[in-house]
Amino acid sequence: MPHAVSLVLSGERFPLLHPLLRRSFWIRASAGASLRDVLIRDLGFSEEAVSERIQTAFLEGEVVDDLDAVSPGSGSTVALSAAMPGLLGASLRKGGIYAGLRGSITSKGSSADSGRGTREVRIKLYNLLAGEWGDFFLERGIMAEAHELRALVEERISELRQALARVRVDDSEITPAKLVEWLGSRSEGELIGLRLVPL
Repeated sequence: MPHAVSLVLSGERFPLLHPLLRRSFWIRASAGASLRDVLIRDLGFSEEAVSERIQTAFLEGEVVDDLDAVSPGSGSTVALSAAMPGLLGASLRKGGIYAGLRGSITSKGSSADSGRGTREVRIKLYNLLAGEWGDFFLERGIMAEAHELRALVEERISELRQALARVRVDDSEITPAKLVEWLGSRSEGELIGLRLVPL
């Protein structure tokens, strides 16, 4: 199990950590599950959000038209976007009328992991999705690479010092400065559990 960091702060300050969702975070997903199931069951999007708000999905850099036809494997990267403007947005939109123009970058479907258990999948949220869903994911809990979390905490340290009521690592309460130090002691790609707790 990864180490667990919990940050207690006012819900209105949660956006301080939203950039982490754009850089990337990790979740545990059911092995062999379709991308649609991962988004709804493991990530927590509503069916309506998957159908209406997520207009573009990438799996390992390839555009996904059919969320039921692909299964993220262990370590896969899934990137999600709301509607993007212009011809680029129209051509990348899942199942859009211009889908035929991008054959070389369209996922043909895969079943990367079968069997039981869970796999760790990297998620990136682009444009509006991080703002709309950031608080939900951070309160629910995500996993972040130690170096990514440290970089963001260092960037926002002055604001976090004012915003944070408590910082806990596993069962120990520490200061924001000690959190930066502790994160620096972890291996770069180590996954750290992160959860924000509203005051």
